[in-house]
Amino acid sequence: INLGLKIPYAWVSLRSWEDPDQTERLLLRRGEQQMLWGGQPVLVQIRSGYFGIPWAFHIEPDEEKYNLEILKMAPTASEVWKRLVNFYIDRQRWEEAAATAHDYLKVYPNDVEFAIGIGSILNSADEYSEGIAFLEHAVGRQPTYESCQLLAAALSHQGKKTRAAELLEKSIRINPDSWEAYYHLGYIYTEMERYREAAAMFEKVLERQPRFPEVEKQFADLRQRLPAQSATHKRNHKKPSRSVKVARSAR
Repeated sequence: INLGLKIPYAWVSLRSWEDPDQTERLLLRRGEQQMLWGGQPVLVQIRSGYFGIPWAFHIEPDEEKYNLEILKMAPTASEVWKRLVNFYIDRQRWEEAAATAHDYLKVYPNDVEFAIGIGSILNSADEYSEGIAFLEHAVGRQPTYESCQLLAAALSHQGKKTRAAELLEKSIRINPDSWEAYYHLGYIYTEMERYREAAAMFEKVLERQPRFPEVEKQFADLRQRLPAQSATHKRNHKKPSRSVKVARSAR
């Protein structure tokens, strides 16, 4: 159909790694033409269309193969390591992303910012077992308010409240003026039934954020719990009764 317009197109011949003798042709969009060159390793993403007819919806350079080849020649190329990690993250290949990031940190162990970034991404993807390791690395190398907060949040999500509380206490020592650590520590202490300490943390939040309805309610609820907790504590520490003493001396 002649629309009176020039419609540029191009095609590429693809040769599969699995069957080098077989080639297939694929039409390219303009953006794909600009980023590809002949003989380049590429990835073609295939989707199953209607009636089971597969179609290629995206073609791009094979960054994984390209970056791995560079690292064979230049194993200290930091940006190439990072590009490879991001390649895996973009495709949600979490195990490979974590393994590659660990390899990078073997070369550059003091890149704390990188460790924090990777740990945060993995935790946000619910890959806590991998993400926590990177945050532990960052805290061990150079503890900061941010890294302690992030690691504490991940550990709390995993039910490791005691360690999370220790990290939040550490973050407060690093930056005692910020309210977030007191806020999170108040909730952790509450879950640990350390109500008096939890109330003290929420009180410190209100000193820094006076108008905070959520914290005001938590603080008021804890103040009501404290008398009951104190009474229980006293009952558990009463002196033994006379009958118990008699029984012991009779033995």
